[in-house]
Order: sequence, then structure tokens, then C-alpha cells
Amino acid sequence: PVIDHDLKISGLLTWVGTSSMEIRISLNQIIEGIAKPILQGSFNMVSRTKDGKKALPVPRLKITTEEEKKLWDLGEENRKRRIEVRNNSLFLKPPSPSELEIIHDLMITNRVTEKAVPLSSTLYQSSRLMHPQYKNIHGKVFGGYLMRSAFEIGYLAASIF
Repeated sequence: PVIDHDLKISGLLTWVGTSSMEIRISLNQIIEGIAKPILQGSFNMVSRTKDGKKALPVPRLKITTEEEKKLWDLGEENRKRRIEVRNNSLFLKPPSPSELEIIHDLMITNRVTEKAVPLSSTLYQSSRLMHPQYKNIHGKVFGGYLMRSAFEIGYLAASIF
């Protein structure tokens, strides 16, 4: 990214389930009127009742174009991947023998060298005061505000690295 050009952040709802939805966020830099992609991320949000104890159904999306269908299909693939990852979590079952071998190989081949940057040196944190305008009707911080904050700190970490 070039520091003295405008950035455009846009978001699009790309997939919905019964109570969850996937939002795709894009960061583009506008150079001479052309949007150059810098970063793209997907966020999952879940609709809950006011007390937060039950899922709250969300409206369906009406898919009308081929591009929307591709984004929907990608969201569906992401949902299946999330389920698979959750079902294979180390909290549920230990690594398989082949995974243990991969972990060991990675540890041996990726030891910190002089050219490597320690992971701990890439940590960036941000503290923000939460004012009433950042609250939703449930008295919680707006999810979009949190997403923007996460996006900004991620961009900062990547830029400085």
C-alpha cells in the first residue's frame, strides 16, 4: 500500500445460515481512480436473542446473479470447513501419528534463525474507550466496530512486519 492514497473498506453479506452469517470485508487502495485490492477477510457473526442464550433466525439471502452464487458457494464451503475443523479440534481428540510427525518435522526445520522474526515481536495491541455511540440496543459493542478495530490492528501488524 501507498501511504498517501485513500483506502476504501467495503463489506458484503455473502452467506447466511439459520442464525449465522458470513460477511466479506475488502480493503482497497484507490490509486488514480482504480481500486487496487490490498486485503480481504471473512467474518462470521451469529444472531442471538437479547439474553444471548438462544440462536435467533436471520432472513434468507436472495441470490440473483452468477457472482452472488459464487460468493454463496464459497460461504457454504467455508461453513463446511469450520464444521470439519471444529470436529477435529485438539480439544476433542489428540493429533494422529501422521500429524505428530508433521509437527515434529516443522519444529526441526523451522527453528528460529538469525533471519527469522520471533513471533512475540509481531504482537500489536490497541486499547479503545467504548463510548455509548458504540453500543447496540443490548448494551454490547457493535460487531462492526469490533471488526473494523480488528481489521485496523491486523493491517498495522502486517504493514510494520
